[in-house]
Amino acid sequence: MSEPEYRGVPADCYPPPGVWREVDEAARSVGMLWAEGREIEFRNDESGPLLISLVEGGERVRELSLPETLAVAAGAPL
Repeated sequence: MSEPEYRGVPADCYPPPGVWREVDEAARSVGMLWAEGREIEFRNDESGPLLISLVEGGERVRELSLPETLAVAAGAPL
Protein backbone atom coordinates (compact mmCIF):
# COMPACT_ATOMS: atom_id res chain seq x y z
CA MET A 1 0.00 0.00 0.00
CA SER A 2 1.41 3.40 -0.91
CA GLU A 3 1.63 6.34 1.43
CA PRO A 4 -0.87 9.19 0.90
CA GLU A 5 0.55 12.33 -0.65
CA TYR A 6 0.23 15.69 1.08
CA ARG A 7 1.66 18.14 -1.47
CA GLY A 8 1.28 21.75 -0.47
CA VAL A 9 -0.17 20.95 2.95
CA PRO A 10 1.76 22.14 6.02
CA ALA A 11 3.24 19.15 7.85
CA ASP A 12 1.56 20.05 11.15
CA CYS A 13 -1.94 19.80 9.60
CA TYR A 14 -1.96 16.01 9.27
CA PRO A 15 -0.82 13.13 11.45
CA PRO A 16 2.30 11.23 10.38
CA PRO A 17 1.89 8.52 7.71
CA GLY A 18 2.20 5.77 10.35
CA VAL A 19 -1.06 6.94 11.88
CA TRP A 20 -2.82 6.53 8.53
CA ARG A 21 -1.57 2.92 8.37
CA GLU A 22 -3.16 2.29 11.77
CA VAL A 23 -6.42 3.92 10.66
CA ASP A 24 -6.43 1.73 7.54
CA GLU A 25 -5.88 -1.39 9.68
CA ALA A 26 -8.76 -0.40 11.96
CA ALA A 27 -10.98 0.11 8.90
CA ARG A 28 -10.08 -3.38 7.65
CA SER A 29 -10.95 -4.80 11.07
CA VAL A 30 -14.34 -3.06 10.97
CA GLY A 31 -14.96 -4.50 7.50
CA MET A 32 -14.16 -8.01 8.75
CA LEU A 33 -16.53 -7.57 11.69
CA TRP A 34 -19.33 -6.36 9.38
CA ALA A 35 -18.75 -9.35 7.11
CA GLU A 36 -19.36 -11.55 10.16
CA GLY A 37 -22.54 -9.63 11.08
CA ARG A 38 -20.83 -7.93 14.02
CA GLU A 39 -19.97 -4.41 15.02
CA ILE A 40 -18.56 -2.53 17.98
CA GLU A 41 -20.83 0.06 19.55
CA PHE A 42 -19.59 3.02 21.59
CA ARG A 43 -22.02 4.82 23.84
CA ASN A 44 -22.23 6.83 27.02
CA ASP A 45 -24.54 9.03 28.86
CA GLU A 46 -23.07 12.18 30.28
CA SER A 47 -23.07 10.77 33.81
CA GLY A 48 -20.91 7.71 33.24
CA PRO A 49 -17.93 6.18 31.50
CA LEU A 50 -17.74 5.21 27.85
CA LEU A 51 -19.37 1.83 27.28
CA ILE A 52 -18.15 -0.41 24.47
CA SER A 53 -20.19 -3.40 23.30
CA LEU A 54 -19.90 -6.19 20.79
CA VAL A 55 -23.12 -6.24 18.74
CA GLU A 56 -24.26 -9.22 16.69
CA GLY A 57 -27.45 -9.11 14.63
CA GLY A 58 -28.47 -5.83 16.26
CA GLU A 59 -28.21 -7.27 19.79
CA ARG A 60 -25.55 -6.36 22.34
CA VAL A 61 -23.70 -9.59 23.08
CA ARG A 62 -21.20 -8.40 25.68
CA GLU A 63 -19.27 -5.43 26.94
CA LEU A 64 -15.68 -4.96 25.77
CA SER A 65 -12.83 -3.39 27.71
CA LEU A 66 -10.85 -0.59 26.09
CA PRO A 67 -7.72 -2.78 25.72
CA GLU A 68 -9.83 -5.52 24.12
CA THR A 69 -11.38 -3.00 21.72
CA LEU A 70 -7.99 -1.58 20.74
CA ALA A 71 -6.67 -5.10 20.12
CA VAL A 72 -9.62 -5.83 17.81
CA ALA A 73 -8.99 -2.54 15.96
CA ALA A 74 -5.39 -3.72 15.46
CA GLY A 75 -6.63 -6.98 13.93
CA ALA A 76 -6.97 -9.37 16.88
CA PRO A 77 -9.87 -11.82 16.67
CA LEU A 78 -12.80 -11.63 19.08
